Amino acid sequence: PLLAAVEDIFSRNFVFELMTDNEAAQAAFQSGYSRKLRYMRKHQRVPLGFIKDSFDNKDGIVSRVTSGDNSSDIHTKPLERVAFNTHRAAMGVRGCA
Repeated sequence: PLLAAVEDIFSRNFVFELMTDNEAAQAAFQSGYSRKLRYMRKHQRVPLGFIKDSFDNKDGIVSRVTSGDNSSDIHTKPLERVAFNTHRAAMGVRGCA
């Protein structure tokens, strides 16, 4: 719903990119529902079927990112200070002094 509202405001379509460092997750995002994976959800509690439906209804890209370049790790696991600061800077977040 949020994407539809933004597209209406700007009168254009937006292509979204889903990046993952996990090949199994990439395959699951593209195939959607599976009996074996029906209960699998990512950390943000988004079901695989929803992701698949989003790709079917809109332009979207699933691409692979190396684990070292995966800035979403900042939200999902403890990182060493250097890695944390690298990901934080890549997201445009500035430190507090």
